[in-house]
Amino acid sequence: MSSLPPSEDPATSEPWAGIPFDGRAYHFRQYSYDRIEDALNYARLEHARPGLPIAATAPLCWPHFPVPTEQEREQMTEHGIVCQAGRYIYGPYRYDVLADALNYAARWPGLHRPPS
Repeated sequence: MSSLPPSEDPATSEPWAGIPFDGRAYHFRQYSYDRIEDALNYARLEHARPGLPIAATAPLCWPHFPVPTEQEREQMTEHGIVCQAGRYIYGPYRYDVLADALNYAARWPGLHRPPS
């Protein structure tokens, strides 16, 4: 994902793009993307098609991401899982549900990345 917030990301300055960011994903039409580059590439392809009417991306209802409880945070720390924008990250993997991340971490210990 881009390291800059969407309002400061030069890639989103293309006026035709219409790619909102909800704190977790970039959206173009009915699709969601983790990386702004992927959303922009698809938007560019769509806009390059002759005669294709481009409708603006529908307004989104921004999600409220879960905040881990104290007990969940302890489990996360024990297994090296971090939570960012509502996703649980273990090693190179991202999960929407903490239980899935914990199950994988229990089966494959040692994938967590040390803090940088």
